[in-house]
Amino acid sequence: MEENRQVIEITDAGLYSIIQDGGRDCTKFYAIPSSGYMDTQAAQYANYILSNTLHHPVIECNLSGMGLRFHHPMHVALTGADFDWKLNGQKIELDKKIFISKGDMLTGSYGKKMARSYIAFDMDLDEKTTLGSYATYPTATIGANGGRILQKGDAIKLKKRQNTLPDKVSVTKPVYKNLQTIKIQKGPEWELLDQNSKRLFSQLYFQITSRSDRMAAHVTAQEKLLLREKPKNSNCIIPGMIQLNYDGHLMVILRDGQTTGGYPRVAYITNEQLNLFNQILPHRNFKFEVE
Repeated sequence: MEENRQVIEITDAGLYSIIQDGGRDCTKFYAIPSSGYMDTQAAQYANYILSNTLHHPVIECNLSGMGLRFHHPMHVALTGADFDWKLNGQKIELDKKIFISKGDMLTGSYGKKMARSYIAFDMDLDEKTTLGSYATYPTATIGANGGRILQKGDAIKLKKRQNTLPDKVSVTKPVYKNLQTIKIQKGPEWELLDQNSKRLFSQLYFQITSRSDRMAAHVTAQEKLLLREKPKNSNCIIPGMIQLNYDGHLMVILRDGQTTGGYPRVAYITNEQLNLFNQILPHRNFKFEVE
């Protein structure tokens, strides 16, 4: 790869690394999900550190870090999960503005406490948007990097940044004190649950299974939840909606999730709580708190 190019070279793609921004607007009518950051607050805080616009594209690392070689000087910021990030072999801090020299190597490993980390950079992507966004949606191969997840040998092409964040805008640093309890609201079909299942919702310990992805988190517990009756129609669903499958397990719709579905929407997670939910590692116990 030519050293004088303004690129970030992927030397290790990690488990699932992808370019995301704030997501697409007004595409659900066409059954295209908005995609975007899984932990919006963490991604926006990374951009805030660098004075980027809040919807600026970042690299989202899911469940593990990755390896990057920088072929141009710039600043970066890392937020979210601590994947033991190192610059040229030296440990670096999260939530800080970090200067990168030409030829520097950034590497990360696995997270022990949280699921997703974000890498922001103070340059623009040198490629066109799709439907007004860089948000990558691999199912339809749209978004940055040809609509693909990042792979070893890929090069993220960059150019000089055009827009910065106005001084009057501020973003609060994310706090992850309690990932063991996620607050939820009753959904449109809450009353279709039987009485025992309503009680169990706040009593059971749940876990996110390894079947989960950016489309949906599959959630199980030691006891199954049951319905009094099934819904008659399909309905609109958005990220944060909790559906109950007919096998008694839950499915939380996430950023790449479908836009309609027939399973009952028994509860939903607000955007603020969804950021926390999306940082829970698979197979870790947590509870729902029905408000």
